[in-house]
Amino acid sequence: MSSEFKKKSFDLNNLEENVNPFNKAQWYRLMKWKEKVESTGNRNLDYAFDLISGLCSRLDLSDKVRDKSIDIYDDCVDAGILTGRSIEGLVPATVYVALRLEKEVRTSAEVSEAGKVTDKELLRTTRVICKELGVRLPLVSPTDFVPRFSEALKVGDDVVNRCYELLEDCEVVGLCNGPSPTSLCGVCLYIACNECGERRTQRDVGEVVGVTDVTIRNNLKNVRKLLELDSV
Repeated sequence: MSSEFKKKSFDLNNLEENVNPFNKAQWYRLMKWKEKVESTGNRNLDYAFDLISGLCSRLDLSDKVRDKSIDIYDDCVDAGILTGRSIEGLVPATVYVALRLEKEVRTSAEVSEAGKVTDKELLRTTRVICKELGVRLPLVSPTDFVPRFSEALKVGDDVVNRCYELLEDCEVVGLCNGPSPTSLCGVCLYIACNECGERRTQRDVGEVVGVTDVTIRNNLKNVRKLLELDSV
């Protein structure tokens, strides 16, 4: 657990009467975590909270996602999901679930890399958490990734606008139900870059999106065919 969290926990002890009514929920949550950490059977929560804070920091996620991740991890412990799993394996999945629920865009590849687990393990554990806790993750749209990917590729507004147009066309022809949202976004960005004269290689786009240039190339053929686009 971060030093900031520990300080908050102990400062809040026996100070309920001084807590702003609007912060009551947070106060109760912090005291609940403090009690669990201090109990013999839940000492690993302290370690887990440190891992969550560190992972959220590396991914530049908001405090809201961090707190949501801690809540989800806490629920996982209560539901027995940690049994048979390592804390290091469970934490990235709780963070991934939290950022999806809070609609902060990161790819599973980014989370798995930062959390030092495989993408397959991350998604498998995510499915377990959703099933056991009854969580339904909101669907991810390819358009959600346009701002981050375009910024990473350092392209202009013309490319961004053209990418959105291409993604709209993809939705019309049903392509959004095919490739992964990140791959489709990458392909449309690649096409937009070349159409607007800001050329990027398939490898450049793949590195930003988190897929191989082969994946970009294979999906590119299908997108061009269904949208009836000329090769650029």
